[in-house]
Amino acid sequence: MNTTSDTRHAKAITMLANGTARDIRERAGWSRRRVAEAVNVTERTVLRWENQSHVPERATAVKLYELLERLVNTPEALLTDEEGTER
Repeated sequence: MNTTSDTRHAKAITMLANGTARDIRERAGWSRRRVAEAVNVTERTVLRWENQSHVPERATAVKLYELLERLVNTPEALLTDEEGTER
């Protein structure tokens, strides 16, 4: 098993369970839809994670953790797409 992946998975689950994921998303001004698109799931899935009625699969949880870390560390960099157009 990949230790880094395992750690990121565990951290994502913890962030969802304690509400940190929602707080980070909201502070960064991201909608559930935008998070869903970034990690390739539906908006309803993100809602279910935030309401703790579902847990993301390992690979998706790792993607979510990496996104949340970027939002915490560089939210302004994520406000534009690859071409530099404001989202």
